[in-house]
Amino acid sequence: MARIRQYLESLGGAALRAMLLELAERDSATYRKLELASAAASSDDRTLEAGLHKALTAVTAVRGFIAYGEAGAWASEVRDVLDSIAALVPAGHGAVALKLAEYALARIEANVPPHQPAGNSNRQIKYGPGRREQPVGRAPRRLDQIFIPLAQR
Repeated sequence: MARIRQYLESLGGAALRAMLLELAERDSATYRKLELASAAASSDDRTLEAGLHKALTAVTAVRGFIAYGEAGAWASEVRDVLDSIAALVPAGHGAVALKLAEYALARIEANVPPHQPAGNSNRQIKYGPGRREQPVGRAPRRLDQIFIPLAQR
């Protein structure tokens, strides 16, 4: 990784942009990350909220059962959007981040059914308004990254 980092640091901005755009053309996750980041950098709050709301709706949609082998990809897509929302706070879009974080939590809770993880009877998962335990995965930690800075203001 150090060799790659050193190589990238030696490239000029135009070469790095070309490399990223080429990667984004072939990789939908990279495209989505760049699309969300560019929207956050150049959009007004209303446009930004609408775009991320649409992205959240799309990535948190669950049609039927999520197979174990597909859960990682689903969580990765959700994580990418949550990362974009978390990045709104230091960029001065805290109010938008709060609305979107609340929406994300509601969508995740609504679309991931309660269950007991196989082979792990000690980990309880509760969903819904009275939830005390956190669901398995990274969404609640990512949402904390949004809510905590807002609460500290």
